Amino acid sequence: MENVLQLIFSGLALGGIYAMIAIGFVTIFKVAGIINFAQGDFAMVAGVAMVFCLALDIPLWTAVLAAILASAIVGMLVHRAVLDRMRHQSATIQIILTIAVSIVLQSLSQLMVGSQPKSVPPFLAGEPIVWLNSAIPKQNLVIMGATVLLLILLYFFFEKSYIGSALRAVMMSREVSRLLGISARSIATTSFVIGAVVAGVAGAVIAPITLVSYDMGITLGLKGFVAAVFGGLVDVPGAVAGALILGLLESLGAGLISSAYKDAIAFVILILILLFRPHGLFGKHAHRV
Repeated sequence: MENVLQLIFSGLALGGIYAMIAIGFVTIFKVAGIINFAQGDFAMVAGVAMVFCLALDIPLWTAVLAAILASAIVGMLVHRAVLDRMRHQSATIQIILTIAVSIVLQSLSQLMVGSQPKSVPPFLAGEPIVWLNSAIPKQNLVIMGATVLLLILLYFFFEKSYIGSALRAVMMSREVSRLLGISARSIATTSFVIGAVVAGVAGAVIAPITLVSYDMGITLGLKGFVAAVFGGLVDVPGAVAGALILGLLESLGAGLISSAYKDAIAFVILILILLFRPHGLFGKHAHRV
């Protein structure tokens, strides 16, 4: 029983990471109409930036902030320099472009930090917390806390701020928002910045657990995409629920069956969703805005 509880805690932390990546997928798709397969690499950029900052003896929390900022800047540049210029192209071409961007980011990161995984110190030092005879690493609590805090901040951002209201207006209708004087191009760039910031937080908080490597974004991006598909790519609650379900299934499957099946679980779930719930967990229809 204790082992199952420990696996559940690990699964929730893993699901929190996938949720952050998935939120970026959904936000960018709803605003810009692009499935951004470089989303996981925004998390990788944050991890690599942390390694680079720590190598310069920059304090840990300053390095975290710098890493998130680096991810945000990369997200803005990716949209402005690449995708915005190709906004009139087909969805297929835009998807291929995001894959190309992903490869470029990985190559640049490999040049910066090498091909060997790099370690990052945990945010909270000390022994794991023991609860109900289960050992919970403190970094897992940091991940879960960051996920909850991020969801709260995003809710208030979208509901209470002018930029958040503009984003919601573009999500509902580009034509109407244009009549209201809202620049769809600027808002699309903002969506990429938001997606990159959320992914940057994910990359920063998971770095002490998984190590940082130039290709870490591949797995994160694919798992985040599977979670986003739970919401039909347009529903944040569905994506978050899907991320938590995916994290729990992966953790329990790896712990109770075999770790060899851990990555396969996500893709089995993806196939099942596309077969039986192609419009998402809550049945909303995905549409390209």
